[in-house]
Amino acid sequence: MRSDSAYNASDESAKGKMNALKVMDEFCDVGVAFKHPTLGYISLLYGDREKGIRHILSRREREIADNRHLDGQVPRDVVLKLIDVIIFGKMSRSGPKYIIEYDGYRAILGPPGSNQLNYWLLSGYKVH
Repeated sequence: MRSDSAYNASDESAKGKMNALKVMDEFCDVGVAFKHPTLGYISLLYGDREKGIRHILSRREREIADNRHLDGQVPRDVVLKLIDVIIFGKMSRSGPKYIIEYDGYRAILGPPGSNQLNYWLLSGYKVH
């Protein structure tokens, strides 16, 4: 874990949200999407139905279809909210993953893997 005295959370939030929109619009990965104050760079991966941004969108869409609401939020808004959860939230560890909670939401970061250098957004949701 590392700390950077020049870290600006607001700038990183804006950068992360811009890159999240890119992932959702272009169905691509962004390897260095934004910086966390202690974990370093965070990746946003499009993923699949089981992990990553696609997983988050698919789960929220299923909740809407099952009439479980998201307090008026569309799935894309949940992904954007998760950027702030990661940057501003309280972090705990669960094995190799990090769980971060903030403002009623939970983000789960997957560990760097064999072809992934950074922690990455595995899943996230509103805590009920």
